[in-house]
Amino acid sequence: MRVNDKRGTHVGVVLSFILFITFLIFLFATIQFPLKHSAKKANSLEGIEKQLIDKISEDAILVYLANTSAQSGEDCVKISEQDLPNLPANALARDITGEVIPSKREGGFTYVAWSKSQSFFKVYYSDTSLAIPPLGSCSSSADGEIRNVGETREVFESKIINLLQEYNTSYDSLKREVGITEDDEFSIQFEYSNGTILGRDVKDMETNIYGKEFDVEYISQEGENKKGELRIYLW
Repeated sequence: MRVNDKRGTHVGVVLSFILFITFLIFLFATIQFPLKHSAKKANSLEGIEKQLIDKISEDAILVYLANTSAQSGEDCVKISEQDLPNLPANALARDITGEVIPSKREGGFTYVAWSKSQSFFKVYYSDTSLAIPPLGSCSSSADGEIRNVGETREVFESKIINLLQEYNTSYDSLKREVGITEDDEFSIQFEYSNGTILGRDVKDMETNIYGKEFDVEYISQEGENKKGELRIYLW
């Protein structure tokens, strides 16, 4: 009489099951590590973005000015700074279309060139010096009316350039300042709307690079509103 020994079959099933579970654990571990690593890098990029935006931004005072006078020989509109204490050093005037208007500060007044087409202006006061059109002497000026005063925070092109220079000259201190760990490295790029790119190129690096790109509206060195793209790379 033939007797079937089922013990061998049971052992084989158990071993197969153990091997299958081991494989799943290994697969899960190999997938989870890069996922966790990627999530950590993404969180780091969010924090770095906030730090960099803060470095290229500056607080400014924004004054809305109205010219309600009819021109009768005046070539400037002026406002008294008596009620505007602690103004930053530099003034930038624009009309409501965004066009930069020649302006200057002198003797406790801000002077803005008379515009035949516009009656309302915005004057930004900031610590950043700009290459704005010069305003000569005003032989005659009309009193403007301050309609509103507020605070704003603006990104300046000169600060973007300074940031990229700091990256090249003080990499380690900048890295610590924006909260990047010792084990990580980073790069910054800025692209103008005309395609010109400033900063370190990372395209040919043979490593996993995590990046973030975001649009930036900034005040150019000529006082114009422009847009560009700031890029952060982390590896």
